[in-house]
Amino acid sequence: MQEKNIKTMYSDALYWATSPKTDGRDYHLTLREETVLRKLIHYSRSNEKITYSNKLIGEHTFLKVDTIKKVIPILVKLGYIRSIVSTGKDSGNHFKRRTINIKWDRLEFVLSEIPKKEEFDNDKIPKPEVISEEKQVEVVAPIVQEKTVTEVIPIERTNSPTEKYNDNSAFKLTDDKIDWIIKMSENSENEVSEKAIKLLNDEELLHIFYGEDGIWNVKDNLYENKHLIRIEYNIGTRCKLTNANEKGDYIHIDQRRFNKVLKDNNTEFRYITIEMYELIKLSEVQRLKLKTA
Repeated sequence: MQEKNIKTMYSDALYWATSPKTDGRDYHLTLREETVLRKLIHYSRSNEKITYSNKLIGEHTFLKVDTIKKVIPILVKLGYIRSIVSTGKDSGNHFKRRTINIKWDRLEFVLSEIPKKEEFDNDKIPKPEVISEEKQVEVVAPIVQEKTVTEVIPIERTNSPTEKYNDNSAFKLTDDKIDWIIKMSENSENEVSEKAIKLLNDEELLHIFYGEDGIWNVKDNLYENKHLIRIEYNIGTRCKLTNANEKGDYIHIDQRRFNKVLKDNNTEFRYITIEMYELIKLSEVQRLKLKTA
């Protein structure tokens, strides 16, 4: 495979690298590692030599600077990037500059590791084991139809970077989105007004809020994906999952159980659709009914 191909197909390699099926392999990525690597790849489109600081990368990925400091060396160790620190002198002052390059051959190798379609077709997903409450182990029911626990929630993921925000509706420019843009533009040369924001087309608004990662950081610990599904952390051991398409539509779910649903489906929060939200909500309602019965 030529390098020009991997530069258009790298998403497939990243999806496979974060899959539970690659856990234990020397190229497996956690979601945070994948998030940082994906952003670095985005940077490389305009300049192969990436010189952004940890602080700026953290701002663009909504991660703490300490997290970026930990992830970069891991990506180097896994062979996805090359990081070189050079020193120099400017007006008598010494400085250090870090340059990061994407190692496309590593991504090519990961891409070559993806099993063929027929291997996936023959790989049946087992139904989750239901464990009794007496064992004091959380029962995870990824999907429920009526009162019967079935297999994991099916997710249809598109790899296309041109995926539309919503197949049947235009971008929803709400008041909180307008306020967010205005706040972000304060004290800058490009301060904007509400009138100017409303003149932007859907594609421009999509890029402003969700970018290529499909997630908008509304505020601290509150995120929204392009399907208008929100997640809010730091509510004890639970998180709040909200369908912002409908007023007052939300559920609370244990963070460990929600993470397991994502892992069982080999997916991430950015891909949660309204349909999957409804399935998770139904699962939680049924679980509580069985618990109180």
